[in-house]
Amino acid sequence: LDDKTDSLVGVEYNGIDEGSISFEVANKDNSIQYATRFNQSYINQTLNFTLLYMGFEKDLSGGGFTRAWFDYDIDDKFSTTLGMINYTGGSKFSMESIKQNDRIFASLKYNF
Repeated sequence: LDDKTDSLVGVEYNGIDEGSISFEVANKDNSIQYATRFNQSYINQTLNFTLLYMGFEKDLSGGGFTRAWFDYDIDDKFSTTLGMINYTGGSKFSMESIKQNDRIFASLKYNF
């Protein structure tokens, strides 16, 4: 068995009207990961905006990504999502290999 300890520490602030901000730091397989998220709801919580940044390595040299999206509840059955992802290359192979794969995405969901 390998002696391995992974850890995660995070804080979240919910003092924003209809929103929150969170920050997390993780140590996984001796690699540091950072995540910051901002959420905000609008129009009686039918429109939700989320901004997420994730970076790797202690000095963020490993690369990372930024993802921003809107979720909109059209009614009780229909909802839609629209967003984008921007990848940043760096010393982490997985981030460097996908740095040119930025994308825009959308979905329409029907619940019955």
